[in-house]
Amino acid sequence: MRKIYLFIFFSVIGCLPALSQLNPVQLGRITLRDLQQNVYPDDTAAHAVILKETGESFLDNERELKLVFHYYGKIKIQDASGLEAANIVIPLYKGEQGDEAVFRIQAFAYNLEGGRIVKTELSYKDIYEEDISEHVTLKKFTFPNARPGSVLEYTYELHSPYLFNFRDWLFQHDIPTVRSEYWARIPGNFIYNMRLVGPFELSLNESSISKGCFRAGGGVADCAVFKWAMDSIPAFVREDYMTAPSDYMPAVRFELSEVRRFDGQVDKITKTWKDLEMELKTEKSFGLAIKRASEKFSSVTALLTAESKNDLEKARKIYAHFRERFEWNGERRYFVREDLDKSYASGSGSAADVNLGLVAALQSAGLEAHPFLLSTRDNGYPVDIHPVISDFNYVTAYLRIGEKTFLLDATENFLPFGMLPFRCLSNKGRVMDFEHSFWMDIPSEGKLKEVTQLRLTLDSAAQLKGSYTSYKYDYGALSYRNKMAEIKETSRYVRELEEDLDGVRIMNYRNSNLDSLESRLIEEYEVEVPSSGRQGGNIYLPVMLLNKIDENPFKLRERYYPVNFGAGWEIQNLVQIRLPENYQAVSLPEPVGISLPAGGGSFIMNMTGTRGQVNIFSKIELKKAVYSPQEYYYVKEMFSRIVKAHAATIVLEPIK
Repeated sequence: MRKIYLFIFFSVIGCLPALSQLNPVQLGRITLRDLQQNVYPDDTAAHAVILKETGESFLDNERELKLVFHYYGKIKIQDASGLEAANIVIPLYKGEQGDEAVFRIQAFAYNLEGGRIVKTELSYKDIYEEDISEHVTLKKFTFPNARPGSVLEYTYELHSPYLFNFRDWLFQHDIPTVRSEYWARIPGNFIYNMRLVGPFELSLNESSISKGCFRAGGGVADCAVFKWAMDSIPAFVREDYMTAPSDYMPAVRFELSEVRRFDGQVDKITKTWKDLEMELKTEKSFGLAIKRASEKFSSVTALLTAESKNDLEKARKIYAHFRERFEWNGERRYFVREDLDKSYASGSGSAADVNLGLVAALQSAGLEAHPFLLSTRDNGYPVDIHPVISDFNYVTAYLRIGEKTFLLDATENFLPFGMLPFRCLSNKGRVMDFEHSFWMDIPSEGKLKEVTQLRLTLDSAAQLKGSYTSYKYDYGALSYRNKMAEIKETSRYVRELEEDLDGVRIMNYRNSNLDSLESRLIEEYEVEVPSSGRQGGNIYLPVMLLNKIDENPFKLRERYYPVNFGAGWEIQNLVQIRLPENYQAVSLPEPVGISLPAGGGSFIMNMTGTRGQVNIFSKIELKKAVYSPQEYYYVKEMFSRIVKAHAATIVLEPIK
């Protein structure tokens, strides 16, 4: 993913005179062509298209100093499925410094009726609010008279008291955009780090100085004026195996670095890592909480580790104790709400309560442990060039024993030592050693691994009966254990499994090593498969009766963001089918073999048939957790081959 960092810096101000919009938009410039064009050439399948959107942000002090944001959008509804685009939502933040507010909402729907352009205006009574949390209100409306073929345009003005949160701009949406343009006018005493993220090039990238933009106390302050635009931006299509869309969607993002005042005072907003280390070390909800708990946990850890032979055994015992003692409440946090010894006593808490407590206990046992800050897969990648603490939303424990390092998370009952929950398999995290913190890639300790054996006998009535055994490892075993814990009843699990297998009957179901987290999990049962297809005396058997991949999760012509599986795959399936004495295999699918470039993975499927038996072997291997957009075609093609191979049929005929 391309990131461009821009740094701005000027001199400035105290009290500011009012500013006006530099890039005003005139409503009503709708053409017959806009209304008559019902297919967007760049995406003929699009249900709606943003024909144009513009935004502009600047600081204004008419009555009071505030951040002003102007927005204009023009949308074409192509067909009935695109009418969702007629529903507009404007998020507003409210907090200690005041509430954001929206003004001057204007919205019009244009339709072609009898060769004339007919305009329908939104009524203010049709605008309403919805409070979705303590800090967020949604301003909502739906365009009147919106229908297939309509052109919709709207504008509004948003005022915010949160001057330090300069307005980000997103160029891409879930429908295509013909042109997206953003102007930002920033006073010189506000020094921002600005990032352009995403895979697409700008069609406009200009900056200039607006002289005398602000005047105060006899001084004159200039402003930086930035103009960015993108053209022909495709719709962002969410597909399986991805992290947060914000990691990839093109945008301009702002982070306030410092404010320089007229009196020479400088307020640093973006800290250095050294600054953050000291702040977190002395933060009562983080570093001090760990220090206090480490002292209080000493008697607990001494008892737990009394007979341990080495540091690794100590760590395993402490980890197992915290994992079994705590019930995670589902909160993803890195600051604790109360003292860690109180959370320990209650046996319940957030990720911070559980894992910072684990860090404290490991430290109390004399082990080298630190908090490990990360951002979960659905939260977006953290900025790594400078500290942005709000980019993180989770904390685990980092442990070092000799030259070996481990990441530990005690929030889930079935996580083996050294494995993270799937939600944490992002890109990297920060080891918060308060003397010298550092970035660390999140390793793939474990993979989605399963080995299955299906042994069947085909009787003269063309019915299949036999046994199934599955050996699950790492994330395959974790997924199964979590599901069984959620369902609780084995009989319910079997019913759901039978529903998924469509007609297959399961008998004598059993599992082994459900609570032995360091061991492979074994699943066994007997099966009866409905009669196979028959035609003219021949019997037709599907190659994959169980564990079949019947749909390719990758359907895009081009994917602009990586394929992120979180962990590697190793899935092996062995099927043995004993045939009736009077039948033989006469048509077996051709062997399949495909490899990803640079040894990134492979798929093989082989079949052999004798007079008495058919053997089928399938293996899918993904050796990497993440594949680049350039590798997408190869991953997509491999899964296409898997689907085709798993859908193949074996033909048996009577022996004459």
